[in-house]
Amino acid sequence: MDVRIDRHNVGYLPMRGDTLRTSTVQTVTKANLNEALFVARDMPADHPDVVADRRFRSANRWPQDLPGFREAVVGYCESLERLVQKLVRLYAHALGLPAAYFDDAFGEPQYKLRMTHYPNQDAQAEDEFGMPRIPTPAS
Repeated sequence: MDVRIDRHNVGYLPMRGDTLRTSTVQTVTKANLNEALFVARDMPADHPDVVADRRFRSANRWPQDLPGFREAVVGYCESLERLVQKLVRLYAHALGLPAAYFDDAFGEPQYKLRMTHYPNQDAQAEDEFGMPRIPTPAS
């Protein structure tokens, strides 16, 4: 709970910490049966956007008792950023634009990564979102 989700939507969202209110299929009255850790592009505390408290541009707060976790998540996100930087050049080419057309717009991208845990459950209430227990074959 030391890194509980903040106004920038980064941090830990505890089990049953929110209720889905955007469903067009069903009215949901029970809190979601999941927990999640949200991280954004890893920015230093002295980044101008962080200092200015710009909405959704905050420094991540990381759990202290998970050695190597931050490095693994940041490495994953950096790999995805490199992929995106290659893909936008392909998109530019497909649109008949110069290859570097989107480079400035994607120079310092903004994104959120949501790592979600849905616990197994034997039964699910009608208006509760989670993951049903998947039966395993008998051994």
